[in-house]
Amino acid sequence: MSTCDLTTYHILLTSFAKSGRRNLVAKAEQIFDRILSGDLEIIPNTITFTIIMEVLAKHGAKGSASKVHDILNRMLNYSKSNDDVKPNTFTFNVAIDAYSKSGKRDASNIAEELLLQLEKLYEEQRDEHSKPNVVSYTSTLDAIANTAAKDSIERAQ
Repeated sequence: MSTCDLTTYHILLTSFAKSGRRNLVAKAEQIFDRILSGDLEIIPNTITFTIIMEVLAKHGAKGSASKVHDILNRMLNYSKSNDDVKPNTFTFNVAIDAYSKSGKRDASNIAEELLLQLEKLYEEQRDEHSKPNVVSYTSTLDAIANTAAKDSIERAQ
């Protein structure tokens, strides 16, 4: 049984994100996996998923955008059985921004797909917490601008 509560783990994971030390990314992932597995007898929430996504995105290691996207997908699945886990605008913005900085060839396409997914989520739920904002659109435009696709200018318009 863990003597720490979820808030304590959130603080720990946030400090990893802010530290700038890449060696803490693996440690953060281990803690996140233990939370999800139930080892720590703690139920994750939206913040838990978003923080681990931030840790991965901020340290920008190769493949981190894909890992962030995987966690977003896990979050979407987890939200079906847990009302405390609901992807929101900030969560999607972290994923879109990760792709905008990834240098991946298909980053702009994936960023656009994520934006469309967020727009659809908002249309379905009409929840202000899932309404795309300036950051959503700007990060998507950054992904388009950072991709050398021939049609990137047209798509940005």
